[in-house]
Amino acid sequence: MVNEKYRKAVDKFVKIALEKYGDKIADVILFGSVVRGEAKENSDIDVLIVTRKEDFRLRRSLVGLAFDILLETGENISVKVLSKDDFEKHKNFSFLKNVILDGVRLA
Repeated sequence: MVNEKYRKAVDKFVKIALEKYGDKIADVILFGSVVRGEAKENSDIDVLIVTRKEDFRLRRSLVGLAFDILLETGENISVKVLSKDDFEKHKNFSFLKNVILDGVRLA
């Protein structure tokens, strides 16, 4: 179960990201300590965004959006951005295996 304060920040981030860049985003996955219920007071919120194709400007924009959410809510969203091709290519790496196993798909 995701803590309410984290949920509000994540919901706002995902809503804005999809409104602005939804046609470029394939998946949004929440993972890490927040999903596992192990988050501490100063834990960040781990979000993986899988894009339809590699796009460095989109990556910068999503990181900037996460910073805007931090300023507004005080919650630090740590955004990882991978293209769909890179996700498929590296899905057997332990990091992505854990994201696939434990993550919660948000979009």
